[in-house]
Amino acid sequence: MEDQNKHDDAKTSSTSSLNNSKNTNTSSTFIFKCLFCNEKTPLLNAFHIKGCNHFYCPPCVVKFVVSKLQDDITSIMCPVSYCSTGVLDLEYCRRILPKDVTDRWEKALSENNNNVTTGLPSDKYLNCPFKACAARLKFSEVRDYLYMMKKRRLLPSGFWSGFNTENKYMCPSCNREFCIKCRVPYHSEFNCFLYQKLRVNGGGEEGMVMYLAGMKQWKRCPCCNYYVIKEDSSCSINYVTCWCGHTFCYYCLLPSGSHHHDKSKCKPIFPA
Repeated sequence: MEDQNKHDDAKTSSTSSLNNSKNTNTSSTFIFKCLFCNEKTPLLNAFHIKGCNHFYCPPCVVKFVVSKLQDDITSIMCPVSYCSTGVLDLEYCRRILPKDVTDRWEKALSENNNNVTTGLPSDKYLNCPFKACAARLKFSEVRDYLYMMKKRRLLPSGFWSGFNTENKYMCPSCNREFCIKCRVPYHSEFNCFLYQKLRVNGGGEEGMVMYLAGMKQWKRCPCCNYYVIKEDSSCSINYVTCWCGHTFCYYCLLPSGSHHHDKSKCKPIFPA
């Protein structure tokens, strides 16, 4: 009888270990795709943004934090532009940050005396990001402006066309628009999330231009390789002239001359 009990205990222990092993293996097989780098990572290795359900790989979170600190932003929200609950604070992120980054963040917090609760500065002033201006703006006025813009969204769709960007603010000193959240000149072609994604990935201005070129299907001049933008896509004239003087068909890139279009998919510029 005693031997039977020992056998049953051993069997139960073995089954429990096997189940635990299966659970561990199952957990490690869950994969998520980081929205910054597009790399697939085991969910166990993901960094969960505090206060929301968004995940990123730790290296991308570090890059994101560094990019914010470079812009003198110490109150960092979730990278997802429409997320209003996710926040990255120093203590929560400390476990994945290099020491030099934590030191820099601590110093910035001490200097700015921010509360790390919102994506906007919690001090009384912020500066226009245009270096030629750098006007000191009252945060209370900016906050009231954003509140007014959000209230306008309660009106019928299209009623306030042209005023549908919650982070856009015009500096009253230089009359130029900038993004409150990103603290840069306003990025009209990108939402905040995409702008930060391109920036964190190291693309800079060149990367953003290339992204726009692909999205809007801009063409490169066959002669000098510069991007040429055809302003009116509905225009029946296919030819464009680059700044270098080269004239070519915007669709097949062949040099000017209607005879080239007989052998291409383009319609003749001047129908017979």
